[in-house]
Amino acid sequence: MMLCRQMEVFDNANANSNQTFDTMNTSMKSWATPLATATFFILAVTGTLMFFKVEAGFIKPVHEWLSWAMTAGVALHIFRQLEIIYRLLLQKTRTRHYRNRTFSHLALCFRSIR
Repeated sequence: MMLCRQMEVFDNANANSNQTFDTMNTSMKSWATPLATATFFILAVTGTLMFFKVEAGFIKPVHEWLSWAMTAGVALHIFRQLEIIYRLLLQKTRTRHYRNRTFSHLALCFRSIR
């Protein structure tokens, strides 16, 4: 009888922690994805203007500082989707090719051109 009571307490605690985690995920979804999306569009416009050497107003500082906001939004978005991303990275078919190619391109970005 005591073991059954302990299991009930454990199940209730688990249900409460899952409910808290679901609430956190829902709350994070309500602002992490819009933050990443909005900053992406602003950075796309300011980046395009910088590429074409349009230097009016605060384009460069806005681009530089909003990149931090986008980084935070994308990091939180990835954190929310971590289980799905982890499953995708562990697949043994096409994903391995894309994963290796991505990391090799990233390594080339930090290589000196000289």
